[in-house]
Amino acid sequence: MNLTQKTIKAGMWQLTSMAIRFVVQLVVIAILARRILPSAFGLIALANMALVFTEMFAEAGIGPAIIQKKDLRQEHIRAGFTLAVILGTFFVVILWMAAPLLAVLFKSETLEDIIRWLSLSVLVIKFGMISRSLIEREIRFDKLMWTDAGSYVFGYAPVGIAMAIMGYGVWSIVAAKLVQCCLQSIVLFAWQPHSVKPVFSTRAYKEIGIYGGGLTLARLFDNTASQGDVFIIGRFCSVTLLGIYERASSIMAMPGQYLGYLLDKILFPSMSQIQDQPKRLEGAYLKAINIVNVTLFPLSVLMFVVAPELITVLLGPRWTDAVIPLRILLVTLNLRICINLSDTLVRATGAVYSSAARKAVFAFLVIFGSWVGQRWGIAGVAIAVSLAVIINYSLMTQLSIKLINCSLNNYLGRLKDGYVVGGVLFLISFFCVSVLRLCTDSALLTLVITGVCSCLLSGIAVFLFFPGVLNSSVFELLPQLVDEKYRKHPFFCRLSEFRKNNL
Repeated sequence: MNLTQKTIKAGMWQLTSMAIRFVVQLVVIAILARRILPSAFGLIALANMALVFTEMFAEAGIGPAIIQKKDLRQEHIRAGFTLAVILGTFFVVILWMAAPLLAVLFKSETLEDIIRWLSLSVLVIKFGMISRSLIEREIRFDKLMWTDAGSYVFGYAPVGIAMAIMGYGVWSIVAAKLVQCCLQSIVLFAWQPHSVKPVFSTRAYKEIGIYGGGLTLARLFDNTASQGDVFIIGRFCSVTLLGIYERASSIMAMPGQYLGYLLDKILFPSMSQIQDQPKRLEGAYLKAINIVNVTLFPLSVLMFVVAPELITVLLGPRWTDAVIPLRILLVTLNLRICINLSDTLVRATGAVYSSAARKAVFAFLVIFGSWVGQRWGIAGVAIAVSLAVIINYSLMTQLSIKLINCSLNNYLGRLKDGYVVGGVLFLISFFCVSVLRLCTDSALLTLVITGVCSCLLSGIAVFLFFPGVLNSSVFELLPQLVDEKYRKHPFFCRLSEFRKNNL
């Protein structure tokens, strides 16, 4: 099986995993939002902010270094595991001691215990980190599919829902997270066992650390940017407003999170193997950009239009304050995932230091902008963050184009299809939702009918009036995502024939 076939097969497994987790996550979000107060989600957001930095320093780029290294040896694996456990233990202790200070900073006594308990997840993850990296390196995403989906479905979901129903509030999320991490590490090591014997080769640690150090520097600024708005809202507003903002941000990020994760986990190992083949790198990157824009931009448009109904159905009527920040954040949804693809390219080519300065600018813009914007509430913060994302997108796109030696016109040409589909979908969905809001008070009915009718009518309109969209990488990839024996199905035969006749 060649690299392209392995990548496509990996995509099928990851797509299955994403679908399972997406459905279960929707159910979990709906139940927890109705059982847990917004302030509890704000506390979890603050704790996660501390965990993000702890996990980043504890990982030190070790996992990606294992995947990216072309001449991986057993000593690298042993050095990576030893370093991961040592760093994990060290930074968990640091976070444990810092928890009281963070609780004082954000004026919440409960936050201290939440941070201390959740910090244990950082160490637990380390015992499965090298196994995960080795599985990703081999592009065996069937194993990761069962691990990630299984740990969420059989770990996080039942524990979180059961404890929330019993009235444990914020501790429902804490316990669910810990159980999920334990299951993940156990299953990963069972899938891909490796030596845990320490290695004393200075060269092995140095070779892992050179790449990992640059990646950690870039991630430091990136994580500072991603958590800057959380810090500002938590420090200068309230945990209740932070909880509302966090839920809006989570709903915005969910579709992109899954697609971005899918593309990153598939493309990074593949790109790492062709890092010295610029033409193949260019093709893989531009196809991914096209897929992101054709899928996520129209989806963000639809979510923007039906945001009030979406919030009511998923979170309940007490979360209506999340509608405005959700709409603002949705404007940059596709740009965020394009940035993630640029990060994937940077990691695969080893150009991690080149992105660090750009990430520093992004971090500064988010923090300063959020500080200014918080005077106008969480909507002001959302606007500031969105403007920072646009600038970061421009900077990272410029770097990516330089790395693959691609022309700007060629890059921009891959964006056109998504904006065409999004424009058509906006007009149709806006008309549908406006009519339905006059006819019914049911948010669920409005959401479902608008979604179904808008997608069907937009699809017909695009095929009739914009057949050039069929040249998109999405339609090129679609038949390859199904089993070979089904590719001769009349649907795929007609799709192929239609593309040939209209392109």
